[in-house]
Amino acid sequence: MAVAWWSILPFVLLLGCIAVLPLFPATEKIWDRNLVKLSVALVLGMPIAVWFFIGGAGSTVSHALVEYFQFVVLIVNLFVFSGGLSSVLDNAPAYVTFFEMASQVPGEPRVAGIAETLLIAVSLGAVMGGAITYIGNGPNFMVKSVADSANVAMPSFGGYVGWSMSHLVPILAALLLLFMTDGVWWNLLGVVLTLLVLGRAGLNVRAGRREAKEGPGSIGRASESGE
Repeated sequence: MAVAWWSILPFVLLLGCIAVLPLFPATEKIWDRNLVKLSVALVLGMPIAVWFFIGGAGSTVSHALVEYFQFVVLIVNLFVFSGGLSSVLDNAPAYVTFFEMASQVPGEPRVAGIAETLLIAVSLGAVMGGAITYIGNGPNFMVKSVADSANVAMPSFGGYVGWSMSHLVPILAALLLLFMTDGVWWNLLGVVLTLLVLGRAGLNVRAGRREAKEGPGSIGRASESGE
């Protein structure tokens, strides 16, 4: 199909937004948000994609969408598997292993010979995954021993893993969806998960305060009944 001259106008407008919006204080902070950039790109790009479909070049658009989905899956896998390996090993070997794997994947811009987006996924997964178990990071055992010496109740190894799965892993998943994916639906899912995590945290704080208030009273009533 022949490409009309006006089909480059959305691209020109997008370049104008990239060049101009960061220069004004009123729009600088707004433009720094990835969701805003993605929304502008979708608003300007969707009409062209629809025009390609109508013009009979839908296979080109479909191929681009498949490549984008594969790239998102790759980022998620690097984050999840590097974090999973880091939870049972030291962070350094987990990072080096997936760093070498990701360095074989093409992509721009590159940092230290690896695509920047993939480097972020590997780095965050290797560092934050170490908190999932006691053996994922050396200081975890040190913190546990300090807490035990202060007579603070600490969970067993399996209990800590269960606590991590129910509290830490949802936070890591929200981090992945909000800051490491560019799709609107992925970001919206991250927002929903974040709200659920915050709501649960608020309920836990409220329950803890209620127990703290009821604790002294219940102890006093117990002593009075004993007398």
